[in-house]
Amino acid sequence: MTKGTRWETENGQKGLVETENKVKKKKKKKKEKKEKKKEERKREKKDEEERWRRKDEENGPLVAGGQFRVLKVPLGFIKALEWIFAIFAFSTCGSYSGMFKMSVECKNRTESDLSIEVEFEYPFRLHQVYFDAPTCKGGPPERLFLVGDYSSSAEFFVTIGVFAFLYSMAALSDFGVTCVFTFMWLVSSAAWAKGLSDVKASTDPEKVVDLISACDEEGNRCREVHDPVMSGLNTSVCFGFMNLVLWGGNLWFVFKETGIIAPFMRAPPPQEKQPAPDSYGQQAGYEQDPYAGSQGGYQPEYNQQQQQQGYNQEGGEYGQAPTSFANQIESEESLGSVVPENYSTHNATLLPVCLFVHMSVC
Repeated sequence: MTKGTRWETENGQKGLVETENKVKKKKKKKKEKKEKKKEERKREKKDEEERWRRKDEENGPLVAGGQFRVLKVPLGFIKALEWIFAIFAFSTCGSYSGMFKMSVECKNRTESDLSIEVEFEYPFRLHQVYFDAPTCKGGPPERLFLVGDYSSSAEFFVTIGVFAFLYSMAALSDFGVTCVFTFMWLVSSAAWAKGLSDVKASTDPEKVVDLISACDEEGNRCREVHDPVMSGLNTSVCFGFMNLVLWGGNLWFVFKETGIIAPFMRAPPPQEKQPAPDSYGQQAGYEQDPYAGSQGGYQPEYNQQQQQQGYNQEGGEYGQAPTSFANQIESEESLGSVVPENYSTHNATLLPVCLFVHMSVC
């Protein structure tokens, strides 16, 4: 193989190696670019989640990430019900319009009016509602007005409903405001219930007929044709008291959010168990039991117990001797009142013997 061919082969191998290295580098660069893109996407997702979280904190729990999570919480669910029931309350009352019909039949049939329509509506200022009725005397019809002005109770009820509707839309839950709305629903519903009963009485065709002078004359006949439909107004009163129940029940959940009850809901701290006292407080040597003074009954001394043990044993071995000879003498003196008088002479003879025996045993 010549030098030229070797050189060409070596250069060719070097060129292949270089191309392979270039390809590997390109692949590495592509991988690095893909990884960078993935990291950038992850960062963008994290940034979006952080933005939504901040919006959730700023705007409250009403809207978070495009989902209405407020309905998953009891406080939010009741708030949604308050919003709906407030709409029904003020809409059924504020949009009402009613009508009733009467007929006046005179002796002269040409003067009769068999279809007298009386229309009334919210806010129920009935003293401004009028109708024309025949006099049955050949003259022009007379204009009559209904009796009563019940706009105050109706407008108060609708106003409370509108404000409750607006407050329910806000992401707020204040305990004081909730108490105020609960009280206002009670007052407005009760006032409107009384006002509705008065409206029904003032728009009753049987009572309105009494206002027509032609009905008092003989030969003329007055009667009602159509009664007003009050179902919408009855529904408004029902929704008013239902709002009262909702707002009153919501007081507990709002009260828990205030944190006033938190200190009272904490569990009491666990009590530490005291170590049990030792059964015997013994030290080096023989000591008296520290609890012996508090126990009832007779507590003999340890020396006397040893002395009794030494004399009570039989056979074999001697028991423990008294610790001192003076203790034996004291015990014998304590028995002096029991022994006879001639015991002193025998004691005088036996005393040296006892002393000798004691010393030999020790």
